[in-house]
Amino acid sequence: MASKKPLLSKKGLFTCNKCGLSTSFYYFGRNWPFSKSLITLEDAYIARDPFSSDPTPLILGSHCVSCNSSVCVSPSCSVFYTKRFCVDCVQENWEEFPTEIQQEVLKLKEKDQKASCTTTHAKGNH
Repeated sequence: MASKKPLLSKKGLFTCNKCGLSTSFYYFGRNWPFSKSLITLEDAYIARDPFSSDPTPLILGSHCVSCNSSVCVSPSCSVFYTKRFCVDCVQENWEEFPTEIQQEVLKLKEKDQKASCTTTHAKGNH
């Protein structure tokens, strides 16, 4: 007799307030209900990996601890340093973050600027 896999239903729509990523999520919390091995350090929006036949978790994002904005885990939208911060709150509280985090944020900004410049030139906008 084949074992039944637990059903997982959509709970709502997660939308990142920085980049606009919008997708269904199945769970919000720290403990993915179908995996005892996944425990996150923050309450997170979790979706089911669409490329897996098992209910494999895919962490979408969380809330900024400072402004409570929903942000995805993309480094251009948020930073996790003991808790999740949106990039705007990182900028507003720049001096409160360690040098390592500041350097990572600066590297990401440079990458974003280069990518933006390359995209603009590729479209023929000079």
